[in-house]
Amino acid sequence: MPWEDQGHVGPIRFLQAKDVQIMYTLMKDRCIKKDGSRALFVDVGANFGWYSIMAARLGCRVIGYEPVPLFRSFYTFSTHINDLTGLINIRPKVVSHEGNKTMKMMVPSNGVWGTAGIDGLNIDNAIEASKEEIEVPSVRLEDEIKEDELLMKIDVEGWEWGVIQGAEGLLRKFEVQNIIMEYSLAGLARKPKLRLVQT
Repeated sequence: MPWEDQGHVGPIRFLQAKDVQIMYTLMKDRCIKKDGSRALFVDVGANFGWYSIMAARLGCRVIGYEPVPLFRSFYTFSTHINDLTGLINIRPKVVSHEGNKTMKMMVPSNGVWGTAGIDGLNIDNAIEASKEEIEVPSVRLEDEIKEDELLMKIDVEGWEWGVIQGAEGLLRKFEVQNIIMEYSLAGLARKPKLRLVQT
């Protein structure tokens, strides 16, 4: 369980206060548009769903991607106990540069609990831990999202380049007002040549 892992207790307890403050500021009073409709928040690598819950509580619609079944169970539970199932659409898929593929993920049992990586990317092998290998379907954001977004959060343990490359059509055709992205140097070192998108 996350609270049993001493390496991750601090981040769970304090929830990276600056990230929370930035995201709250970006969404506060913007989730409900002037016409009464709800703005969209896309949560790529939703993990346990903290940011999705915050966005839905502020009134946004949420599409959240979390491919790891164990993490997704916490996410689903939080969505239900907060009575937000009508606002949060949880999708059990990996967001990537290729759609309709089966991708392998490594999920560690301890260490920084809550992380997982494509082909073990970004997993610290110096930490002795058992790892589960799972296979999950992939999607591209440009095939999934066909509307403007208030905010997109990307936290995918080294796979950020794949998410952005698969969002090229989305970024060209629709307005994404804000993107918050964690990036990993390990992921950048392993990526193929990435074309930058200019809009």
